[in-house]
Amino acid sequence: MAVEHATGDFLTQPGAGPAAVRGGALRVAGYFGGVVLGVGSSALLFRELGVVDTGRYVTILSFVTIVGGLADAGLTAFGMRELSVRKGPARRELMRDLLGTRGALTVVGVLIAAAVALVAGFPGVVVAGTLIAGVGVVLQGLQTTLSVSLQSRLRLGWVTAGEFVRQLISAGLIVALVVVGGGLLGFVAITIPAAAAVLVLTIWLVRGDVPLLPAFHPRRWRGLLQPLLPYSVAAAAGVLYFRIAVILVAAIAGGKQAGYFGASFRIVDVVVGVPALMVGAAFPILARAARDDHARLAYGVDRVFAACLIFGAWVGLGLVFAADTAIDIVGGVEFDPAAKVLRLQAVGVTAAFVNALWAYTLLGLDRLRAVLVLNVGALTLNAALVAVLASLDGARGAAIATSTAELVNAIAFPLVILARHPDLRPSLAVVPKVAAAFALACAFALLPLGPEIVLVAVQSVVFFAVVLALGAVPRELLDAVLRRGR
Repeated sequence: MAVEHATGDFLTQPGAGPAAVRGGALRVAGYFGGVVLGVGSSALLFRELGVVDTGRYVTILSFVTIVGGLADAGLTAFGMRELSVRKGPARRELMRDLLGTRGALTVVGVLIAAAVALVAGFPGVVVAGTLIAGVGVVLQGLQTTLSVSLQSRLRLGWVTAGEFVRQLISAGLIVALVVVGGGLLGFVAITIPAAAAVLVLTIWLVRGDVPLLPAFHPRRWRGLLQPLLPYSVAAAAGVLYFRIAVILVAAIAGGKQAGYFGASFRIVDVVVGVPALMVGAAFPILARAARDDHARLAYGVDRVFAACLIFGAWVGLGLVFAADTAIDIVGGVEFDPAAKVLRLQAVGVTAAFVNALWAYTLLGLDRLRAVLVLNVGALTLNAALVAVLASLDGARGAAIATSTAELVNAIAFPLVILARHPDLRPSLAVVPKVAAAFALACAFALLPLGPEIVLVAVQSVVFFAVVLALGAVPRELLDAVLRRGR
């Protein structure tokens, strides 16, 4: 497994950076391994359900994902920051409060989501599915909270293993249900055994480090949530950001457009998880540096910015030129119009990689109100644009809306940070280098290279060859990946 260290003191050592890079790379690799499983199983799932039921399935998952994100209330990121600096009884007490708060908020959230679906006039199967999937969200929320202990100590290999196990179980159960002809609610219920299995694994891993039983002390919960309230609302806005688009498309443009947007969103939702893994792996170090060593924080922001920009551009390249293949794999010819939707969303996905860095940096600097204002503003803009453009052009209009809002974020976030912390401005020398690599890779689309998958493979080789040749990739990243770092 990845690097394991028992104390937070390791975060101040030179080896912490390479450990975070290797752990982050491992998490991304494991994540994409899960993606392969998810794409394969989704291909079977979408074909089994058809366009309309696919729209309902994605709507149900959007409801419960919103619940999970709102119930998190920023507790996971906050817990990672605090467990990186706390020790002894204070560390154990915090974990008990995190478990109790997260569990209670999730249960209440699931009930509210089902009520909202009922009042909003969604079909009964959507209401029932929200309650069923909600059980899985409760279990997954507890597991995520316990895994904060592993992340704060850079035990990222085990975190990766848990995530992969969940994907593996989900994929296996989807295949089994397709074989026996399971219905929509059966597929929704898969979240329960998958989350339960990973929860058991995580309990075994963290036993002895943090307590496993939650504490139910509402007064302490208030003390925990009150200073965190700005970030909690900001985190809620971040969760709603993409999911609200799914629900708005379903409500405004109808089931078929929701199915097209849902197929594209299924791919985008997977991809936008990558920047959070990349930056999240380094966040314990950034949080400690924000408190103790501002020069080290500036250096870390510069390195992570370069990495996020490079990988964000590469992922956007792949989504643009492999959209037809990706949609065909996920949904088949019935979902062909979703390929145009996915291409439009590729721009927003690229911006999301860099935006993850700025969001985590603001959290590390304890600028919670700034995160609140920016996230709520982005959510408001996104919802307004989706409501207008989806009514005009269905799923494609919604895709333009989400990408536009993400680009606005990419400008607003760094402006807010640099206004108070100009020393955190990363070097922009990497930008023209990445742009040159991207443009040259795009030029290969003019050649008759055959299927899309071949074209993207060639473009990827060209892209990374150019960024390496131009010196855009941080040396520390190469050294750490090649295990030459200390």
